[in-house]
Amino acid sequence: MKTITLIVLAIFLTLNVFSQSRDHNTSVVNKKEVKDLSISKKGIAFIKSYEKFKNKLYNDDAGNTTIGYGHLVHLGKLKTDTLSEKEFEKGITEKQAHKILLHDIQSKAEKCIKKYVTIKLSQNQFDALVSLSFNIDCYRFRKSTLLDKVNNKEKDATVIAKWFKAWNKGTVNGSRIEFKGLTTRRGQEADMYNKNVYNSKH
Repeated sequence: MKTITLIVLAIFLTLNVFSQSRDHNTSVVNKKEVKDLSISKKGIAFIKSYEKFKNKLYNDDAGNTTIGYGHLVHLGKLKTDTLSEKEFEKGITEKQAHKILLHDIQSKAEKCIKKYVTIKLSQNQFDALVSLSFNIDCYRFRKSTLLDKVNNKEKDATVIAKWFKAWNKGTVNGSRIEFKGLTTRRGQEADMYNKNVYNSKH
């Protein structure tokens, strides 16, 4: 009886480990054509955690007029293009900001990934690349070494992480400097891509 119990326990533990492995390594399974993927709720939550909701117009870190969850109203600081600002002069609600965010993701970041990524991706890989493209813009993404590595099916997680983390700088007074928040975000996007780990703590 004791032997049977031990065998059953061993089978249970083996199945549990296998299940966890599948959950945390969807880079191997469940890949789809990028045209059939859309950002997941976890992916949207990750982007929201970094963009932060602001109901009034503000200048972002790059000095551009922004509102809601990182929605670019126009390049340049507030009051330099009052026509485009007029729509938002009274502010927006969080519900409106969420709707604008989804539109921005779908019309820009997702569209970019679907146009330039040529291989099948798992959901977590797609979400990670969408988050990056949303943050750095499509032009930079399509010129990136990371995109080359992805399309060439790079399997070394450290290489993928390296090229995510290459996008951790911003421009201040004409100089490119590292932003701690971007370094953290890039590391978490790399973990999302490589390990299926969605961690937005920062």
